[in-house]
Amino acid sequence: MHLTKRVVDALEPGDEHFIVWDDEVSGLGVRVTKTGVKAFVVDYTTRVGRRRRLTIGRYGVLTVDQARAEAKKVLGSVVCGADPLEEKRLSRSEDTVKEFIKEYLAYVKGYKKLASLRADTYALDKMVEPRLGSHKLSAVTREDVARLHREYEDHPAQANRMLATFRHLYTTAAAWGRVPQGFNPCQHVTKYKENKRETYLTGEQVTRLGKVLDSLEAEHPYKVRAVRLLLLTGCRMNEILTLAWDDVDLDHGVIHLKDAKAGPRDVPLGRAAVTLLKSCERETSWVIPSRSIKGRHLVNLSMFWHQDVIPAAKLQGIRIHDLRHTVGSAGADAGLSMLMISKILGHKQVSTAERYSHLSRGPVQDAADRVSGDLAAAMKGKGGKVVDMKEGRKKRAAKR
Repeated sequence: MHLTKRVVDALEPGDEHFIVWDDEVSGLGVRVTKTGVKAFVVDYTTRVGRRRRLTIGRYGVLTVDQARAEAKKVLGSVVCGADPLEEKRLSRSEDTVKEFIKEYLAYVKGYKKLASLRADTYALDKMVEPRLGSHKLSAVTREDVARLHREYEDHPAQANRMLATFRHLYTTAAAWGRVPQGFNPCQHVTKYKENKRETYLTGEQVTRLGKVLDSLEAEHPYKVRAVRLLLLTGCRMNEILTLAWDDVDLDHGVIHLKDAKAGPRDVPLGRAAVTLLKSCERETSWVIPSRSIKGRHLVNLSMFWHQDVIPAAKLQGIRIHDLRHTVGSAGADAGLSMLMISKILGHKQVSTAERYSHLSRGPVQDAADRVSGDLAAAMKGKGGKVVDMKEGRKKRAAKR
């Protein structure tokens, strides 16, 4: 019959549930239970021939006209290949953001490096979960993500890292069938512009650093050794802290990094670095052993750097990673090409430099020798001027 408010109001419950079908929208009906509860349902057949019955709302919450409008939406989506009842079922069983974060972090733990895993964990557990953890995965909107991103506008790098991690979480969720293919609320959220720091030590600062390291060596021999190696090799902090003696080849002047940021690589050692390593006693299997935990390597230099080195050497604003920038600057000042500096620092090769992948280690070793020699001299106050890499490039361009 033609459903109207008067018709639905007049329906009385019976001994069994029954449905009265609408003559205007095919598939729409009102179901009346034995207890008198009235709700609108819509019947449809999927593209693969499955019969479905979806409850779209209770009478009283929805009017007859609203029920017709909802039924038309459902039937329209079915024509386009959807299965609204299955989607509703999946939505009820869908993970919340908090639940999927745990699963995602357990997954990436299998292949990500420790530093990256820590950053991802902080971004998701401390930044995303408190705001969006209770949301169903598919209920998070782009506006939700943009609002969260704006909360950290004073820390653009941190905000962008969170956005990238959250985006990959949704890419993984889509690949696993947890959200519809192509659904990612992090897409089209604009990243903040980051001002990358290219800080380096001047020759005078390197000299001050060298004197301070000399004064601290008796009390902190391994930490001082680590800082010197960072400055003489251009390695990243974790590459030096996790370096084992088995990976050091002093006969050929090279250390073999098995787990560097860009993958396994060989680091050429200049004579100054070789001399330093030869002077070290091999008390344990680690080049930088821990004094507090037997058999382990040192895990961090930050406290030593900030509390002992920076105040004494007057290096406010200088990070440990800036020692690596200093190596690059020293190479530029020595007239080395960007390719040679990249070889020393172990940067990933750009496509234009791939043709030089056959370059022998001879010139690279010589380059490392010049750089480490200049910096070793600077630490002893015997020269070793260090300039900005950009200035070095400008000087070479002017000579051409």
